[in-house]
Amino acid sequence: MNSTEKAQQLKRQLEQQLLSLIDQDYVLYGLPYYSNIGDTLIWEGVLDILRKSPHKCKGVCGWNDYPKQKVEPGRTILIEGGGYFGDVWRFGWNNVLQELSLNKDSRVIILPNTIYYNDPQLLSHDIQLLSQLKHLTICVRDQRSYDFAQQHFHNEVLLMPDLAFGISPDYLAQWAKPATKDCLYLKREDKEFAATSISLPEGVEISDWPTMVSKTRKEAAIEKMEDFYHHRLGGRLMRISMTKLFYDKMYYHVYRKLMTKRGVQFISGYKTIYTTRLHGLILAALLGKETYFLDNSYGKVSAVYDTWLKDVDNVHPVSMTGQQKNAEKKLNV
Repeated sequence: MNSTEKAQQLKRQLEQQLLSLIDQDYVLYGLPYYSNIGDTLIWEGVLDILRKSPHKCKGVCGWNDYPKQKVEPGRTILIEGGGYFGDVWRFGWNNVLQELSLNKDSRVIILPNTIYYNDPQLLSHDIQLLSQLKHLTICVRDQRSYDFAQQHFHNEVLLMPDLAFGISPDYLAQWAKPATKDCLYLKREDKEFAATSISLPEGVEISDWPTMVSKTRKEAAIEKMEDFYHHRLGGRLMRISMTKLFYDKMYYHVYRKLMTKRGVQFISGYKTIYTTRLHGLILAALLGKETYFLDNSYGKVSAVYDTWLKDVDNVHPVSMTGQQKNAEKKLNV
């Protein structure tokens, strides 16, 4: 099966599973108001699916702007998916927990996440807190996280594909450009990077997401405004409803599309992709690229691959065939 066929299959599965869970109006919390293209792709996917729901979105917030109050009765809380459930990105996960602790009686759906803990005390704390939520569904995006959640948490657990597979191919195609370059190594530069010695083709270009390397004028202006709101004013303006409305609209209509456009233009310009980022893998697969992946520091990428992508012809672990290795130059990266 090629990646285009698999993406269509996973999109149908996501629509069936997620739409069946949403039986009332909802709020969508924890949106990625920052320059990680991968998390923006998750946002794009959930928006695409939610457009098919008869129920309405009654509120949104960024990952660091939770309202810290109870939602109105009769509304479901949707928490953005990703890889922050646990203690690797604890600050972001604590924001989620603080909001959920105020809404223990609400219907809550944590959208597909990877779960990972290093600290057993933090795990015990979270098990106890989440067990108090009466109507919580934890969605996970790989079998390893599903098994872990089933073992440790007392809530309903569902296995779903990553929400980036929910993006319409036509939406991505509007920004795709011809592949004029041979090979990209999309190398993450944060604490999830797992240093290793690998074989890469001659002339490979190495970069993280372009939004993490340089900013366009619009991106820089929006990020300066966010810094002004949150750090210089301590978030006080965000409590003014019209200011928050403008802020959320700007991220929805402008920043989100800037992130996705740059990601698609970046990946589509290469014939072959090597990546240590999960959404580098997913976006490359959605664009039909020949794709090789290296794992992150705690196995997130391989877990998603093992669960959903092992039967895809053009997606491969970086352990390549002997013939390929002989044809390539070994580089320490």
